[in-house]
Amino acid sequence: MRAPPTRPWHRAVVAAVMLVLAATTLPGLRTHANPHHFDMAGALLRGSVWIENPTTTNDLGQADGRWYSPFPPLPAFVAAGAMVVSTHPNLVYNLTVLFAALAAVALAWRTGRRLGGPAAGAWSAVAIGLGTGVWTATVLHDTYHSAHVFAVLGVLGAISVVTGARPHWWLGGLLIGLAALARQPVILGAPFLVFLHGRGPKTPRSRAAAAVLLAAALPFSAYLALNMARFGTPFATGYGEIRHAPEIERDVVAHGAFSLSYVPRNIRTMLAATPHLISRLPLVLPDPRGLSLLIVSPWVVLALIPLLKPDRPAARRTAGACALAALAISVPHLLYVNSGWAQFGYRFSLDETPFLLVGAVLAVRRLLPRVSWLVASWSGAVQLWGYVMVMTWARWSSLLPG
Repeated sequence: MRAPPTRPWHRAVVAAVMLVLAATTLPGLRTHANPHHFDMAGALLRGSVWIENPTTTNDLGQADGRWYSPFPPLPAFVAAGAMVVSTHPNLVYNLTVLFAALAAVALAWRTGRRLGGPAAGAWSAVAIGLGTGVWTATVLHDTYHSAHVFAVLGVLGAISVVTGARPHWWLGGLLIGLAALARQPVILGAPFLVFLHGRGPKTPRSRAAAAVLLAAALPFSAYLALNMARFGTPFATGYGEIRHAPEIERDVVAHGAFSLSYVPRNIRTMLAATPHLISRLPLVLPDPRGLSLLIVSPWVVLALIPLLKPDRPAARRTAGACALAALAISVPHLLYVNSGWAQFGYRFSLDETPFLLVGAVLAVRRLLPRVSWLVASWSGAVQLWGYVMVMTWARWSSLLPG
């Protein structure tokens, strides 16, 4: 059956999403917001894995009396490149984050169109670009948020190349491996890529899995090598020794950086955390420690529909693989001592969002347009509120209770 034609309004929606992202990000492009990545970049350019004279010691760790950044190295690689090619490296870095976000919107459009038609492609662009924390992460482009933008782009790229008529398994694995150099948990989604294959000739699943996993391991080995150079073992992340805020430090001392004891609290943040209501303007304040996905990005619930009632035989398999990938990626988040700290929404969920998008598209292609666009519009409206709150933090943060 021939796919519906792409209409001008489909492309106009995608262009509008990109325009909003660019217009809201450009004013802050000269902000110096990535001390950890640039300090690490400077160390790498000196041929060292240790940071000398750090700009800030917050969220840095010490081993053998030397400072290190616990964050995976892709953002530092980008920062190092910016330092080499420009006398304004912060501007170059921040522009790279913006371009990564715009490319992620384009890939969401491409993947959604392929799986659900042109209208689903336009919907996907809105869902990713304006209906998730990608928006505020791009605007903030700081140490914590910029890594999420790079990871979303890498995972969407991996999904895009394996869902075509001729899946490119090696490239898909390479892209998700690169994404894991920005956000380590996304590597746990790599095995599930083999269940998202396209409509063309099928590669035996064992061969596809081997290609994906071997290709993903190539870039991810850079992270393991960095850990080996610093700590003497590739599997030591260094997160347990970093300098935390006092309230987090108490939990680390009691339970460690990763523990099952944090799971109930993190699940509550992910699914049930609500804004603060106050008696003066602006009346409703976001909790910077996190807000429920059901409030800030409720479109992700659509990913459940093809699991419960698929419209095609392969839809349940694809949606199930995406759900398992999202679940696997979320495990380190749920075990971690905090839920992302200062943020709008629940930023850790951005690591799972590309897989949830695929499941949601499988639902959007069968829903009434008004239903799917209503959910996306709500997500966009809440994210707009989040953008305004982030930009006016200094005005209202003192009103937060306790």
